Amino acid sequence: MPFEPEKFRAAVKQGGGDARRFELQLRATVERRDGRYYLRPVGVTQQFVVRETPLARKLEAFIGKQVRARGTLISAGPPLTLELTDVAPP
Repeated sequence: MPFEPEKFRAAVKQGGGDARRFELQLRATVERRDGRYYLRPVGVTQQFVVRETPLARKLEAFIGKQVRARGTLISAGPPLTLELTDVAPP
């Protein structure tokens, strides 16, 4: 199931809350196109572009492989953009 931040925000608001920031954990395959890194979650057609940071450069070693990634959503997209806070082998 793809992550849809606006639908999530609406549901939280309907329940009386406020979703300002999303921290995601996912298992995804690492891709590199046009000089950017992408994470494609397992079993979903959605993809996330990864914001260029020193931590993002660790993804180079995992191109074509799966990783466990954690990050903060920094755009509502499309494409959805993540700033990584952690990345490791599955």
